[in-house]
Amino acid sequence: MAVKMKKGQRAVIAAERRQKAIDLRKAGLTYDEIGKQLGVSGVAAYKMVKKVLDTIAAETKEDAEELVRLELERLDFYLKSLEGKIRSGDHKAVNAAIKISERRSRLTGMDTPVKVALSAEEAAAQLRKMLSSD
Repeated sequence: MAVKMKKGQRAVIAAERRQKAIDLRKAGLTYDEIGKQLGVSGVAAYKMVKKVLDTIAAETKEDAEELVRLELERLDFYLKSLEGKIRSGDHKAVNAAIKISERRSRLTGMDTPVKVALSAEEAAAQLRKMLSSD
């Protein structure tokens, strides 16, 4: 007679199997070898490992986003605290504000250079245009 498991029990067993799969992968086993040890196919073993790695990646991304948000709040606080000195023309405060703004721009990606790729035809057309306007 088959034993019925509750949904929570199945989830725990699945999590344990995924953890075993990731441990075996860390140990250098192939997905087929992992699958044989766990009684599943290599594809199923890959999916178990991928699910764990996707979860870790999502958590890491959330942590990084939270750190950036906190840093931006702190920079905003610093900038606001300099406001009176900036308005009165304090050069040190202005320089500090510029540095704060630069840091904020780096964190938000505002200063990220944009890569522009032109085809050979586009580059030649722009060159002809520049040369003809002289």
